[in-house]
Amino acid sequence: MKIIVLSPPAPVMGEYETMDWLFAQGVDRYHVRRPEATFEQVKNCLNRVRKEYRSKTSIHSRHELKSTYAPCGIHHTSNSEFDSNFQGTQSKSFHSIEEIKNNKHAYDFGFLSPVFPSISKVGYKADFDEKELQKLNEETPFPLYALGGISHETAKKAKELGFAGVVLFGTIWEEIRITKIEDNFNRLCEIVRG
Repeated sequence: MKIIVLSPPAPVMGEYETMDWLFAQGVDRYHVRRPEATFEQVKNCLNRVRKEYRSKTSIHSRHELKSTYAPCGIHHTSNSEFDSNFQGTQSKSFHSIEEIKNNKHAYDFGFLSPVFPSISKVGYKADFDEKELQKLNEETPFPLYALGGISHETAKKAKELGFAGVVLFGTIWEEIRITKIEDNFNRLCEIVRG
């Protein structure tokens, strides 16, 4: 299984050091997700990504920056459409099984959320049947990553359900002290990759 990390929605102290550390530890992809950010704020964040890690970085908004920060990928939400002219990595967020089944585009991978009750959003709960998820993971033509409520316990379950990987957000950023982030990430790696 692979591990993707979502950035915090707004800059936080220690974020860029944590991002560098995560890349050094072998995180498979880092998604710059700044939903309320200006063009300059997203650009400033991307400027902090080392050039050798750009191919492992995706941006959720301000897709016009994709050429400047090539070979970064782009991630689509309900507000953006598949770009058939873009040669880089394209991914998309999905929130239902029907949405995935009705998809007509060749994404490199997708996020399904919330697979488990969210750590960062109180009351944001999962509503998927395990058998349906297993079948979905077998039939979907692109890899699916579990997002929402990923912890040490649920990462193991995501693996059993056939997800290609997990997307970390709350479990990484709930506590910004680097020692706790290192501990959380290392324990998750043991489960996901072990």
